[in-house]
Amino acid sequence: MFNDVRELLWIATISYGASFALGMIKTRHSLPGTLSESPFFLIVIGFFLQTRALYLRGLEVHGCPLGNGMERTQFILWSLILAYLILRLIWKLNLLGTFCAGVSLLLGSLSLGLKNWDAPYWTASGYIRLFKDPWIELHASIAIFSYGLFCLLAVVSAMYLSQKQALLSRKPGFLGPYLPSIQDLEVAAFRLLAIGTA
Repeated sequence: MFNDVRELLWIATISYGASFALGMIKTRHSLPGTLSESPFFLIVIGFFLQTRALYLRGLEVHGCPLGNGMERTQFILWSLILAYLILRLIWKLNLLGTFCAGVSLLLGSLSLGLKNWDAPYWTASGYIRLFKDPWIELHASIAIFSYGLFCLLAVVSAMYLSQKQALLSRKPGFLGPYLPSIQDLEVAAFRLLAIGTA
């Protein structure tokens, strides 16, 4: 079970979905005891399962798995979650994790649900590896990782716009009370933009 790439990715996607659902419940209702940290732990479990799946696929393709739409989407989502986990050490943005889990659920399900996105290019005759030059492979993986940062930037920007709309209308809205300050979101967005561009 823990050696099948697609099964691991489906379990990771389900874990992100459960985290999203519990995170949304947590915004309105307080969860008892250790259950309040369960959305974060589900994200961590999903991240480790996704990491293992990408590692196994990398062994299959003899390099960084970026050869089809499913692999690229999963690598972007992996980058998104990794960036969130790093940011969580700096800022305790619980709702950011909920949004990231929602994006991972949506795009992860899409990439796994569309079978033609996961064409087995590594079984073609004469295939040796996706990138013949390791420097090109490094460049491609860093570029895809930056897409994950831009995906996180989109999540932070949506939170920023939601907070700005709440301030302009003078109504907190559904998520307003749970969002970080607009200044914190602006700083986070600027830093993500700078790092992703660099």
